Amino acid sequence: MTVHTDVLVVGAGPAGSAAAFHLARQGHRVVLVDRAKFPRDKPCSEYLSPEAVRLLDRIGVLADLERAGAQPLYGTTVFAPRGSAVTGRFADAQVRPFRDAGLSVAAGILDQRLMEAARDAGAR
Repeated sequence: MTVHTDVLVVGAGPAGSAAAFHLARQGHRVVLVDRAKFPRDKPCSEYLSPEAVRLLDRIGVLADLERAGAQPLYGTTVFAPRGSAVTGRFADAQVRPFRDAGLSVAAGILDQRLMEAARDAGAR
């Protein structure tokens, strides 16, 4: 079988699926491939900033992720090896973020929904 394509995206994780989504929406013939079968479980969860949440909203998957159990993240704390820590809250940023919270979502849920969005936009 011959597949004519303008763009081959290798890797259907968040970056690859988002790229495939945007390229397909622009009218390109996109093929998105990954060696894993979806849905897939990964031993991590995604920590997403408010800016990443804004991008998920633009793609149209934010509400789906929240319904699937994504949890808000209001900031972050970084711990140094000797015990000191610094905490930042998104709501306290000098530049107002898209919203006051980032998002924590299981990687498998995020990957699956973004891959579906790319497919719905016309990627194969």
